[in-house]
Amino acid sequence: MQMKKQIIITIILILTTLFSSVSVGALANEGTTLMYDVNGNVAYVPNSQTLTHNANGWYYVPVTKMYSSKGEESIIPISAVETYKNLGWSEETKTMYSLDGYSANVPLSQIKSHLELGWILEPVIPMYDINGNMAYVPDSQTQAHNKLGWYYAPVMKMYSPDGRSTVIAQSDFYTYKGWGWYEYPVTTVYDSSCMGKVIATSELATWQRKGWYQTNWRKAYADILYNYCNMKHDERKWKDNDWYYSDFNLVYIDGDNIPELLVRVSSDYGSRGVEIYTYKNGQVYTDYTEYGDISRFGIGWEVSYIPKSGLIVSKERSGSGRSWGIEVYKLLPGEFSHILSAWTSVYSDYDVNGVPVNEYTFSNTYEKYTSRAVDGFGSYYYSLTPSNIKAATWY
Repeated sequence: MQMKKQIIITIILILTTLFSSVSVGALANEGTTLMYDVNGNVAYVPNSQTLTHNANGWYYVPVTKMYSSKGEESIIPISAVETYKNLGWSEETKTMYSLDGYSANVPLSQIKSHLELGWILEPVIPMYDINGNMAYVPDSQTQAHNKLGWYYAPVMKMYSPDGRSTVIAQSDFYTYKGWGWYEYPVTTVYDSSCMGKVIATSELATWQRKGWYQTNWRKAYADILYNYCNMKHDERKWKDNDWYYSDFNLVYIDGDNIPELLVRVSSDYGSRGVEIYTYKNGQVYTDYTEYGDISRFGIGWEVSYIPKSGLIVSKERSGSGRSWGIEVYKLLPGEFSHILSAWTSVYSDYDVNGVPVNEYTFSNTYEKYTSRAVDGFGSYYYSLTPSNIKAATWY
């Protein structure tokens, strides 16, 4: 009995294996059919599954969906589209957009092929950069492009005479022109009379050869004075040095029509000296010595000048007060030149330029310069305040 049971089981296994092999082989050798859905997709479907696919919306030929004027809907072969159109039917479409600015209503059956050609299903927006380039950007990406310097309207860069620049819509061009802005980089140059002129920055070298410069004495002196004004109110700048800037004046030392700037350096222990600035050919010059930021002129006493002569007469005395004299400088274009020294003392010692002389020679030399000299801070000068800086320089 046991033997019969074993034989039956063996026969069942053999038959199962045989039928399984036949089924797999038949499926492997089974043909396929190309089928289509209404969205334009295609698939190779095993012949044994075509009926199931057909029931689920797949067809044996390319198809599309069309609508009648009565609202009827039908899925038809693409080969019959023109016939249905002649009967008043229309094909379902979606709007698609190209990245060169075009849009089209594309039949559902053609959407896939359009996507492969670079068309997209979302609107595109024209955007512009500062270099004049234009690109159509998918709507979902416009904010990111805007952060990268792309704009929603044609733009351009405008420049102001004071060095600012901004990006504006081209439609605002004439508004900005009316406000004194330019479509190219500009700078302001000045002639010797401080008359200003706005020029293209590219022409700067040409105008400099004509004697025009990017600054003028008023602005240059104002910048110096405003800086001193800030230092005056910053204890860290002067407290440890026991000095600060207190007064200033504009005087005509040399023979041109541009004044020199005098800045008086003061301390809690009395006047320490005067800094002198002169403006030549678009540049400010001054004289600095071993005293650091404090000019030697007038150290310990006062600075005078002979108007329009270019001569600076610095009256000085020694630290002990036992000797005094004058130092005379010549203000040349852009520099200061020491030309004379005359000193005496309580011991009746006299010298001129380091050479001993008698009292008569010393007195004549001393009077020659001091008799015509005018105190740089005589009857009128300015205290160092922003309002006075503006009043004196117009800046």
